[in-house]
Amino acid sequence: MAIENHHFLFLVSQLVIIPLLFQHSSFAATQLVNQVCQDTQDSDFCVRTLSADQRSGNADLRGLARIALELSSAQAKGTQDQIQTLLSREPGLDFKSVLDHCTINYAGSVYALQQGLQSLDANDYSNANEMAQVGWENGNDCERVNSGSVKDVSLTGSNQIMVKLCDISRVVTAKLETGK
Repeated sequence: MAIENHHFLFLVSQLVIIPLLFQHSSFAATQLVNQVCQDTQDSDFCVRTLSADQRSGNADLRGLARIALELSSAQAKGTQDQIQTLLSREPGLDFKSVLDHCTINYAGSVYALQQGLQSLDANDYSNANEMAQVGWENGNDCERVNSGSVKDVSLTGSNQIMVKLCDISRVVTAKLETGK
């Protein structure tokens, strides 16, 4: 009987302790997200974005870098596809030149962000940061060209999201690189 009570108490203690450990882990991850995001250009966007990914609940800095780079890469690919769709609609000459310019930017961004993920996997945080920076610069350049011309709102929205995601990526990878 004493052994059964011991097993029962052990089970009950595990049911209480394990969730507390996960809460602590989740709290620490939330603190990390908040800490990282305060250094981005749009901290509210950063917190919402990283917190929306289930993996961030127990991610360390490297895990957050993966999440940010994957989101940046997916957004870059989506925007690249959107640019191709806009080009297929035979836009006016002014907007076509913007789209042609942004096509080059996004080819570079997609490639760089994929390289950034590979660098992250190889623990080459300096190169991962460099590649996130390239994505961010290319998105900003596309936005600059688009705002100086016809300015297509659908391109601007998608492009600005990509720039914000790349900003998160470059902040997280910079923290990995410096160890801070």
